[in-house]
Amino acid sequence: MRCRKVRGLIAASVYGDLTREEQAAFEGHLASCPACRNEAAALSRVTAAIPVEAPPLDRDLLPATWRRLRESQAEPIRIPWRLAAPAGAFAVFLVLVSYVAINRSEFKGVHPRNAAVAREDEISPVQCALDEAQKLRQHHDYTTAYRTLKQAIEEYPDDAAAAEAQRLRADIAFSLLKWYPEAYEDYDLLADRYPAVFASSAESIHRRDLLAEAREKDYASLHALDAARRSTDNKFAQLENVIGRYPGTFVASSAAEDMARVIAGEDMEKGGVSERLDAMVHARDKCRNTIAKRQLDLEAGHIYHREMNDPAKARECYGQVIASDNSVLARLGRQSLAEIDARE
Repeated sequence: MRCRKVRGLIAASVYGDLTREEQAAFEGHLASCPACRNEAAALSRVTAAIPVEAPPLDRDLLPATWRRLRESQAEPIRIPWRLAAPAGAFAVFLVLVSYVAINRSEFKGVHPRNAAVAREDEISPVQCALDEAQKLRQHHDYTTAYRTLKQAIEEYPDDAAAAEAQRLRADIAFSLLKWYPEAYEDYDLLADRYPAVFASSAESIHRRDLLAEAREKDYASLHALDAARRSTDNKFAQLENVIGRYPGTFVASSAAEDMARVIAGEDMEKGGVSERLDAMVHARDKCRNTIAKRQLDLEAGHIYHREMNDPAKARECYGQVIASDNSVLARLGRQSLAEIDARE
């Protein structure tokens, strides 16, 4: 049962006007659709506030009723002929319309009260969950948003909106909840079950690679990066320490970007590749940790090579990395030089 049809049954359910089969289907849908469940609860609260008792009658109407009956028997009511025909025609018209409406709706297998909502363009259960999750995110209820999406996807994995719901679920786990084991599984499921959506999202690809790498050490590097980002006491130095502990990793690359952002501030976000490169170089020059300096040289080399198409400058940066005492960074520097040679 789809959401649009269910919303047409909500009022009937509140007043106990559903058949046993309709009530069972209705309750089953509410169990899996938070949006419809909230709407049903809201209507129930409204109807509960409406008084159901009739106002007290302070007089006896029976004598007046008998008097009117006697008068009608003594002098029958006559309808002018000009009004009789239209009134009769209108009555016949109402009967015909009711008959046609009932039979057409029954022919389609839909009860008359549901005919207005039985349409093909109904919103899917997963789309309902997506809408609900977005509202929950706005209220910072990330845990409920995640679980709402999880339940909808598990029950309707082939729904048209399931791929987008899976991507959002992974993003919430990674960026908002910091549930890294769950985020890894969610991005992995996105790649396996919905490969087209996964392949179209560079961010999802990068995050899965980062999580796969951090997973080998129980996500310790990601937790260290999060702590450095939250730091209010010399954030630059905290990020530099992260690179010193995890050189040559995706986490170190992210920390290098954050260090450049600390140096450049909003100018880096508003600017282009040149501004980003300048911030990276300035961050490198400010570093005290030699390993962090070589990591920033590696990042600058990637910008020259992959974004600015300047192999000569890229070679200079990679040469500094190769000369590093850190074996991981030295190996990455050699691999990067090999990429340049292969392209030339």
